[in-house]
Amino acid sequence: MYDIVDMIWKLQTQGRLLITKKSERGKVGLMSDEIKQKIVELVVERDLSSIELISDMLEIDEDVTLAAIQELLSEGQLKGNLTDDNTRFFKAEIDLSDKPVIPRESEEPDFLRFNPRPGRITASIGAVILIAGIVGYLLYQDDIALSSVFAIIMFIGVSITSCGCYYLGTRKTP
Repeated sequence: MYDIVDMIWKLQTQGRLLITKKSERGKVGLMSDEIKQKIVELVVERDLSSIELISDMLEIDEDVTLAAIQELLSEGQLKGNLTDDNTRFFKAEIDLSDKPVIPRESEEPDFLRFNPRPGRITASIGAVILIAGIVGYLLYQDDIALSSVFAIIMFIGVSITSCGCYYLGTRKTP
């Protein structure tokens, strides 16, 4: 009795013990080349890396899949690395896709297309008019008619500066 158990344990530790389907876990068989080829196909051609997905697709236990991958690595049929937690296998050679690359439009985002120059110019002109109105108002304080005209000019300067600042403020942020 112990000889059979020892033989099964040795086969399992060598990676040659196979439980064929998850629903038939009590059955024992030897790891076949067919399963190894299917694993190679799934990893190399279909780019699967999840041990769980590979096991589900082949309907075998994850431990058997890991043992088969380790055996394939030692034989040199697969090249790559298993993760530390043995949940994924990453192949060493990465194939570049033959799919055509879709050229992306090189449109700039809206906030980069904003031209602040008109707003700056408008605000600057308004500031110059405002300063001229202040200077005129201070120079002609004694004359009520001229001081009223320069007060109106100051109001126009403030209004133009406000319009320029409003234009600058409409820039959308990223």
